[in-house]
Amino acid sequence: MSTTWAAERIGHEKSLPAAAVGLTAAEFVASGVRLSDLDTPLVVLDRTALQHNIDLMAGWAAAAGVSLQPHGKTTMAPALWHRQLTAGAIGLTLATVSQARIAHWAGIGRIQIANELTSPQQVREVARLNTEGTEVVVWVDSVAAVDLVSAAVESSGAAPVPVLVELGVPGGRAGARTVADGLAVAERAAAAPGVALRGTAGYEGAVAHSRQGTDLAAVDAYLADLVELHRRAGALLPGGGPGVLTAGGSAYFDHVVAQLAGPIADGAEVIVRAGASILHDHGVYEQLSPLSSTNQPLSATNQHAGNVFVPAARGFGRVHSVPEPGLAIVEGGKRDFAYDEHLPVLLRRRTSHGWLEVPAGSGVVATNDQHNFLRTDQPLAVGDLVEYGLSHPCTIMDKWRWLPLVDGFGDEDPVVVDLVRTWF
Repeated sequence: MSTTWAAERIGHEKSLPAAAVGLTAAEFVASGVRLSDLDTPLVVLDRTALQHNIDLMAGWAAAAGVSLQPHGKTTMAPALWHRQLTAGAIGLTLATVSQARIAHWAGIGRIQIANELTSPQQVREVARLNTEGTEVVVWVDSVAAVDLVSAAVESSGAAPVPVLVELGVPGGRAGARTVADGLAVAERAAAAPGVALRGTAGYEGAVAHSRQGTDLAAVDAYLADLVELHRRAGALLPGGGPGVLTAGGSAYFDHVVAQLAGPIADGAEVIVRAGASILHDHGVYEQLSPLSSTNQPLSATNQHAGNVFVPAARGFGRVHSVPEPGLAIVEGGKRDFAYDEHLPVLLRRRTSHGWLEVPAGSGVVATNDQHNFLRTDQPLAVGDLVEYGLSHPCTIMDKWRWLPLVDGFGDEDPVVVDLVRTWF
């Protein structure tokens, strides 16, 4: 078993059969369970694809000369986090203090919380983690955010909490709205007791939602502003710099490197946080990632020989009603599969004749809490197994506590080779 929790006993879990209850994860896997033995609906991960994506992202970052601190909220799976660290990641990015606490418990030594803190309790918890062998850096985007950190640290007598100044855009999510606003935050952070200014941060994914020219231009303009803020704030850093400069979700990390790593020649540590790349998908990131098959087309010199991410998750459900011609109701809905960034993508169906491809034009047209509504001209029968591709990795795994792993989906009935435990 590749997980650290092989000895943990399985309780009553959706997708795992009743026979698994009371077994350890290692015992369950050793029993030789196959895909057909699992309850549906379920989500299954491809172990080989996961490792391929981890290695590809780490290798890309190393070749680009930047550090990789992937967002751990995508999987909340310590077993997968440690695979990313082994491949070369310097640590993890998380979204909340509770996630950071789990990462600290899991032995992650370097954490970036890509968010502002909202209460003295959160600040004190971060300060505590920083005294227990884990470096936790947080974001600030306003004088008020700096003052919150400062007051909580000073009242507790803890060591200064390291911060990065976040730059945003008008109408976007958090972040100072202009370079001048960000510089004012940096000045306050440099002067406030209990606060240690470490650099600047941003998220270009809030700026655009495609790889069209106008969206890419907006991304580049935002990143140019982030570079400017870092240059101007550099004089406020201990020793006058160079500090940390971080951006890069999973959609535009190529532009982040071009705009940040090139212009910043003062030795700043440029950190990319791409986290969705570990799962990739059949939807939003297949459209947006610079290392997707969509955006790295086949050519005489590039035959996709390990150069693109591959989807590492599939959803499965069985047809339990065909109430009218052309409509099938399939088990599994919002409580099971990602749906916030595109509906599940219909890939194949399995009948008594084995796996069959689904004709063009067929697909999921709606979803509710427990059902997907499937339109197709190809007859489906009650009991047929449907295989889905999923979109948006950050909402694929959060609905599951245990996820089975197989080594590829090409076999007729693949063997479960491992289990991944999540902590959402």
